[in-house]
Amino acid sequence: MTRAVKARARRNQQRQVPARSLHAICELTRLAACGSCRACGPDRPCVQSATEPDGLHVARFTEACRRGLITAADLAAVIRAAGALSAAAIVYDDTLGKIA
Repeated sequence: MTRAVKARARRNQQRQVPARSLHAICELTRLAACGSCRACGPDRPCVQSATEPDGLHVARFTEACRRGLITAADLAAVIRAAGALSAAAIVYDDTLGKIA
C-alpha cells in the first residue's frame, strides 16, 4: 500500500462513528414517521402496551436513518441486535431482542 492509500484508510476509520446505545437509538427513531403504520410522532410508538415496552417497526428505523436522525452504524446495530429482516418487524425499546 502506498502512503496516500494508508492515510486515506486511517481517515475513513476515524470518520466512522460508533453506534449509540440501543435506547438512545429508539428515542431518536421515535422522531421519524413510520412507513408501516400510523405512528407519526414522538408521542406514539408503533406498538404500545401497558405491560410491555414500546415497540417500533424496523421501517421506522430506516426512515430515521434516511432523515439523518440515526447513523447507518445505529441502524446496523438495531438490525444486528434484533435479527430483523422485515420492515414490518417490531423492535422493542427495552432489549431490542423481541421481534413480533
